Amino acid sequence: MNRTTRLKLATLVLILLLASLAGFALIALHMGTPWLVAIVIALLVPGRVQGMLWREFFIGRRLLANGQYAEAIPHFERFLEQLKNRPNLRHAVWLGWSFYTLKPDVMALTNIGACNLMLGKHELAEPALKEAIRHDPLAPLPHFNLALLHQLRDDLPEAERYLALSRSLGYRGEWNDAVVQHAMNAYASAERRANDSEAPGKKLD
Repeated sequence: MNRTTRLKLATLVLILLLASLAGFALIALHMGTPWLVAIVIALLVPGRVQGMLWREFFIGRRLLANGQYAEAIPHFERFLEQLKNRPNLRHAVWLGWSFYTLKPDVMALTNIGACNLMLGKHELAEPALKEAIRHDPLAPLPHFNLALLHQLRDDLPEAERYLALSRSLGYRGEWNDAVVQHAMNAYASAERRANDSEAPGKKLD
């Protein structure tokens, strides 16, 4: 079993636990305020903390999901700079969802590569994706994006090689991967809205 499959299974278990907590929250309505407060904190606080710490990342994810690729790149680049200056930010990965890698710099580099790929800037996409692989050889998404890049270049042998690697690492482009991508985009949008509500009137983009 590859790492991606293990992460997806672990996430499924976590979702079931959160669903159980939500059920207990309904019961806690009849058990008194302290129990309800404790459960609400367990459900909501980790995501809010990650959203604040990784604000630039989530803004970039939302823009990418909306097709605003050029606008998303600077946010991912600022997030990478923050990781260099504040290495402890990496630990916030445990406060949210992570399916394909546990390294936030790999997430940002992969997204930068994907944005440049969608913009047709292959000469910028390739080094970002290869840097992501250098940091985490087991991450399937940069391999998949490199497969797309080589397919666009009509380099079919390299495209097939990277596609095979991404599949062996757990990304097959099937329904569960699509669900994961939609979940990540929805989570990014939710975190952005939450942070916007905490800082009204502040222009972000």
